[in-house]
Parts: sequence; structure tokens; C-alpha cells
Amino acid sequence: MAGRRKRSLVRSMQAMVWIAELKAITDLNTTYALAKKIGGSSEKSFHKYASGTSAPSVTNLKLVDKKFKMSTSQYPCASEVFRIGPLDGNNGYAPLWDALGDDMEKVWSVLSRFNINYELFRAIGFPHSYKMEQVTRYLLPTNEIPEKPWLEERSKPNVIAEAYNNKRFKLEIELLTAIVALWQFSMFVGDHKLYMDYIMIGLMEDAIPDLLKKYGITNEFNNRLIEIDEKYMAQYKSLMAKQSDDNQQAKMIDKTISGVRVCEVLKPDAFKEPGR
Repeated sequence: MAGRRKRSLVRSMQAMVWIAELKAITDLNTTYALAKKIGGSSEKSFHKYASGTSAPSVTNLKLVDKKFKMSTSQYPCASEVFRIGPLDGNNGYAPLWDALGDDMEKVWSVLSRFNINYELFRAIGFPHSYKMEQVTRYLLPTNEIPEKPWLEERSKPNVIAEAYNNKRFKLEIELLTAIVALWQFSMFVGDHKLYMDYIMIGLMEDAIPDLLKKYGITNEFNNRLIEIDEKYMAQYKSLMAKQSDDNQQAKMIDKTISGVRVCEVLKPDAFKEPGR
């Protein structure tokens, strides 16, 4: 329909994860069984939620919470999954929707939540590399991650992917949420973008698909990463055009964007040279 707004990928993931977590919380294996348990004319709507083509209203979220008495300690509040993000395994919710959003204050709040010292780091003026290390060290020690990954041979295995496959770290939803926020914030401030691209690319090989499989949102998640990457790339290119007369400034911006990007991995056809 002309003029109809495109449903956001984050909104789709909110609905899909809400359904997935509801099934896990209630031990109901199918969307049909879940809809039947809730009753009413909810089956068709619930299949739309599960596929991400529709999202529940505030009223429906409250009704489901009430139906399963999800205000008690026995059950987490499923509507918070929709509002904040997936259950984090510690009776809380990982703020994945903020990490994937466009509001940089909310992206920063994700990092502050992951490490309460982040506000202190910002106030003191610690370098961005130090802030990054407080998150990436849960994957690998800093000295094992290439400092300048854009100089690495493309045929060389990604050390993050190798470490995951060798079971050197386990990717949990809380850690992924912080890494996504850090990746996006690095692009926003134009600092260590390619370093964070390298980490994200390594996680995208197996770690992220393995983690997101239970939610069924891998495609939507990857497409949202593409949207974010392309948004910042457009901004960098715009800056380059404005700085075309300042050769030194243009070179600095070019260094920021040169290398293997997340987009290049998720949309390889878009980066093929003509005739290849």
C-alpha cells in the first residue's frame, strides 16, 4: 500500500523474541499451543508475532502477563522482554533493542549497564580503546586481537571465530548486547570502527547464529546490522565529500572506513567488482 510505513527490524525482533521467551517460560512448544492457552481469537495474531510481521499492543502484552501471572517471582514479566530485550539468565533483561536502536544515549546506557564504571571512564576522559577493552576482554585478551585488523590478510582466520570454535569463550545474550552497543558507539564516535568490525565479523561466523537460533531472529538481526553499518558509511562518505579540499582530513576519514566491513560480509554481492 502506498505510503505505508515499513516495519522496523527491531520491532519485528521484539515480537519474535517475546513469543520465543513466552514458549520457554510456559513450556509450550508451539505458537498454536501458546495461543490456545491464552484463548480468544489470538491464534492468527500470535503467528504474526512469531514471524515478526506484526507486534502486540500494550493491551495484549498486559493481558498475557496477567494470564500467566507474570508479576510473580516464579515467572519473569514477558512484556519487559518486548520492551527491553531477551531474558539475560540473571532474572533480568538484556537491553538488546536499545543496543540496536538509533538513540546514542540509550546505546551508551547499555554500556553503562554492562560496566558501572563506564560513566566514570567518560567523566575522567579515558580513551575509547580502554573502554572497549572492558567489554572485549570477555572474548579474548586484548593482546590476542589484531591491533590493526585491516592490515591482516583476508584469507587469515578470524581469531574471534577461532576462539569461539575452540570453546575459549561462551557468547551470552548480555555480552552480545554490550558488544553490539560498543560496535555502534565506535562508529558514532569514529574511533576503532574497523577493530570492532573485525570482532563483529568473527562473532557472525558461528557465535551469533548459535546464540540467536532459539529466538529465530538471525536474519532480522543481520539485516539490522547492515542498516546500521550503511547509515554510518553514508555519513563518513558525506564527510569525505565535504573535506575533499583538505587532503589530510580526507585521508583520516578514508582510514576510518577502509577495511573489511560488516556489510561486506553480510552483503557480499554488493561489494563484488564488475565482471567478477
